[in-house]
Amino acid sequence: MSFHIARGVTAAFVAFIAANSAQADVTAQEVWGEMKAYLTSSGYQLSASESMAGNVLTVSDVVMSMDIATAQGGSGRLDISQITMTENGDGTVSVALPSEIPISFTMPTEDGGSGSGQMRYTLTGTDILASGTVEDLTFDTNAEAIGFAIDDLTVDGAPDAPEAVEMSFNMTNVQGQTRIVKSAMREYTQQMTADAMSYLLAVDAPDGGEGAETARFEGTLNGLTFDGSGTLPEVTAPGDLAAMLRDGMKADMTFGYASGMGNVAGSGPEGDFAMQSSSSGGTIGIVMNADKLLIDTAQTGSTITVQTKDIPFPVTMQMAEIGYLMDLPVSKSDTEQPFALKLKLGDFAIADQLWGMLDPAGVLPHDPANIVLNLTGTGKLFFDMFDTVAMATAEASGTKPGELNSVMIKDLLVSVAGAELTGTGDFLFDNSMAEANGGMPVPVGNANLKLIGANGLIDNLIKMGMLQEQDAMGARMMMGMMAVPGEGEDTLLSTIEMNDKGQIFANGQRLK
Repeated sequence: MSFHIARGVTAAFVAFIAANSAQADVTAQEVWGEMKAYLTSSGYQLSASESMAGNVLTVSDVVMSMDIATAQGGSGRLDISQITMTENGDGTVSVALPSEIPISFTMPTEDGGSGSGQMRYTLTGTDILASGTVEDLTFDTNAEAIGFAIDDLTVDGAPDAPEAVEMSFNMTNVQGQTRIVKSAMREYTQQMTADAMSYLLAVDAPDGGEGAETARFEGTLNGLTFDGSGTLPEVTAPGDLAAMLRDGMKADMTFGYASGMGNVAGSGPEGDFAMQSSSSGGTIGIVMNADKLLIDTAQTGSTITVQTKDIPFPVTMQMAEIGYLMDLPVSKSDTEQPFALKLKLGDFAIADQLWGMLDPAGVLPHDPANIVLNLTGTGKLFFDMFDTVAMATAEASGTKPGELNSVMIKDLLVSVAGAELTGTGDFLFDNSMAEANGGMPVPVGNANLKLIGANGLIDNLIKMGMLQEQDAMGARMMMGMMAVPGEGEDTLLSTIEMNDKGQIFANGQRLK
């Protein structure tokens, strides 16, 4: 079930007002007028009552709503009882919001049904100051706390029990700035810091019967930072992200945190499970425009402790570094577009008690494992990635959404238990032969691989009783066919080649 509609209503409003000030004069009417223009150009319907008394503009009964123009539909509404805007006499305007802002929403469910819900956006000790001009407006915000919570949820006409779904987050000591500059489109920059953010998501099975599934996710992130910029076009079809990107929408955001910890607990047909995690910090970067969607995450000093039905005692794992990058094209194109994928698990170490179960005699090296994969390539999209109607139609008709044209393996590393595999590769893909190849394009190119310590690992597995001699013999024969000896002890090299006839060679010897 998705809450993106409600989040979108909240984010659009808070992005405008949540944010060192430009030295220029702005009036309360100008601030409210620009807020209205911003919100309506973003696709929201807006109604309110306005009254001016002296230097104070009072805006009452504010209603923001949006109908989502997608195949799935949906809508969101945000009600604000009153906003006051006070001219301070120095060219700035103080904006006051109520302590609670209710949000209602409807949205489709994955099975074709519908759902609705009520949420609350809460503000404590909030101070918002507007400055600058209508063409270059800055909002500075300080808040003791900013929070969000779900009050109730209904799916297909049946309300969930109050305890069935809980969702909330709360940020403390929030300081931020939003600057919006009007040109052909609205360009914005945002910075924010917060001491901490706590979050909770809990789901309990409504029937509460035997084997019912429950899950609870909660945790805290400390030392938050946010830095973002982007461009917002006028929205003609709310919710149509593909159209907004074509019209010039851009976003570049980086979210960081100094440390974090979380807990996951639940139960299901397979029994209870629990997990605790912590880290010494990390970042999440997102870039979105008409050319790409890039998500780049990094985390350091991670510790994870897991306990399940099959593992009755807590097992701890540590990773010095976790990294993931995905860079994908998002728009339809008749020419090849680049993509990239990276994954890194650095110094992955498991607890001594688990090694004690797997390797009680200490036969294997217990050094931390490392996994690195770095791919780049090119491909084509036949539909805009975020065009939900076109993608749904293609899925229903069995039409493929795009094609893969090339892949380059820039870096491959897998090191574990005393063995290490490294490699590179470069392949082109012949899509004209896909139909004759079971729908898969034919790869043409080669990969160069190096394997160190494989025979030593096999010997150790035999000593541990995890591998039988006959099975080891088969593995060694396979390595003899696929690889040749390299420099150094227990080192194997292999060059895998694939040609346009579908043939596969290993070091010049044909395998297929």
